[in-house]
Amino acid sequence: MSDPYVPEVYRWRYLSQPSPELMTAEADEWLGVPGAAVDLGCGLGTEARYLAVTGWSVLVEDISPESLRRARSGEQEPLFVRADVLELPVPHDP
Repeated sequence: MSDPYVPEVYRWRYLSQPSPELMTAEADEWLGVPGAAVDLGCGLGTEARYLAVTGWSVLVEDISPESLRRARSGEQEPLFVRADVLELPVPHDP
């Protein structure tokens, strides 16, 4: 599998700011109080970082090493895991 982040051919959905959908969910109080969140296929980690800054404990996963390299910046960092989403090191307990 080629890594679309290496030649910078990633898609528009990897935004430099949180998505309008996340901002709407937060404004409408759909998210509830900060707790634990998992961002599967985090891309550049924009939304995960936003959640971490707002008090969430965030685990982010992406299979792309380049995506994770670019995502790791900032003061409030989520826990980044390079993994296949089907093989995440997450306990099965709720």
